[in-house]
Amino acid sequence: MEKYGIVVCSRCKKVKAFDLSSKKTKCFRCNKNISLEKAVILHKSNSLEEIQNAIGLLNAESDGNLAKFRQILKNNKFY
Repeated sequence: MEKYGIVVCSRCKKVKAFDLSSKKTKCFRCNKNISLEKAVILHKSNSLEEIQNAIGLLNAESDGNLAKFRQILKNNKFY
């Protein structure tokens, strides 16, 4: 069973990691309480590093920097 998950805040659209054993989490950008029972979980993993890289990819994609971010991950052997 996976330990970590990724959700997007419905209010400010910030991508956030959370512990799957939690029932809710708070967005650190806008302070919205997010019910994890109702939220769409984008990705699950046991690896915190994988979760961090996935968040980086999602943020880079939304900022238009996906190719650049993938190159950074590849150069550092994360991807």
